[in-house]
Amino acid sequence: MKNNLEITICPSEIAHKMIEIADLKEGDKVLDPCRGGGIIYNNLPLGCVKSWAEIKEGVDFFQKYNENDFFDCIIMNPPINMLYNFLSSCMKMTDKIVFIINTQNLIINRIRWLLNNKFSITYMYLFEVDYYYGSNLILKCERGKENILNCAMRATLCDRCGAACGRGRNGANPNICKKLSMERYEGRIKEKHIER
Repeated sequence: MKNNLEITICPSEIAHKMIEIADLKEGDKVLDPCRGGGIIYNNLPLGCVKSWAEIKEGVDFFQKYNENDFFDCIIMNPPINMLYNFLSSCMKMTDKIVFIINTQNLIINRIRWLLNNKFSITYMYLFEVDYYYGSNLILKCERGKENILNCAMRATLCDRCGAACGRGRNGANPNICKKLSMERYEGRIKEKHIER
């Protein structure tokens, strides 16, 4: 749900689930870098050392915090158009990040990016809220832990030409290798020029 400040408000039930997934301990330093209405921040356990940022309240996460600040956990519901910015900065400040992402935005390149940055997906919780942009996930990503979601670190190349030829892309026939077809076509053109 959006309010008049264009902040996407996390439903209370989901905020509580995120906090449960974070598995916080007394004394943990916890940051909510995009606090919004405070539904996550305000429900963090009393024994935690809590910090926050919210641009709409004049506290810019990117200006206030840097890699010299370390947190035991960062919990957030970031704007999707700034997901990489938030995650990139957060990865320098913690070994554990819990955040919400729409299922359509958890693409293989994002998973590879997390893995390349030494963060594994250690917990996934799929949920749907009637008024909240379809199916979503709460992800817990941790540095140096076992990954529960594995993926190939590169695309499988065409088994006919050994390259990223685009076979099957943009409506092309997945049974026809574009590169070999083009080479055969170009070979026929050359043959016709030689015949003349």
